[in-house]
Amino acid sequence: MSTEITYTDFYTYRSKEDALLIFHQRLKDAKIVFEKFHKNFSKRNCPICGSSEFSSLPKFLGCYEISLCDVCHSEYVNPAPDSTALNFYYNHCENNKTYALLNSKQKASAKVDSRVSFISKYVEEILQKQNCCNVLEIGCNSGVFTYALSEYLQQIGRKNVNYYGIDIDENAIALAQDSLEDKIGGGGNLKR
Repeated sequence: MSTEITYTDFYTYRSKEDALLIFHQRLKDAKIVFEKFHKNFSKRNCPICGSSEFSSLPKFLGCYEISLCDVCHSEYVNPAPDSTALNFYYNHCENNKTYALLNSKQKASAKVDSRVSFISKYVEEILQKQNCCNVLEIGCNSGVFTYALSEYLQQIGRKNVNYYGIDIDENAIALAQDSLEDKIGGGGNLKR
């Protein structure tokens, strides 16, 4: 199956003001994370191809070292934050709280886009071969995409689908728990 995904502009599902608020909070939060945790960052090979050969690029925000892989040309933070720093970022930084709150207020059905069409085709193929399909979204945030997918599949009569979502961001999951599980019904489950 060859389906092309159309990428969506960052402003499509939020106002320019909300997008700028998140953007500026992300920069501020990135500096906070670096200041608190940079001593525990660790050097790594390219996370895409595994190469240890890289060139250095200008630092992000004047503090995060950026590497350019000499093999696959991916750009990545190196040294990278550890799990403690990432946990702090996703669960205590303002940009993630704002992002989760904006997503929870957003009308989920507005997000029926090329991603929903792309995944729904795979679900349909699975349902042609078996009675039930399980969908797991890793990094689901507040579950807006999972809900949009479930809503679309229900509209076209696909009911034997169970939806699951996991995310490291406790704020997003907490905002989604009540509203999303009620909308999806017994087949929905969001966890951290």
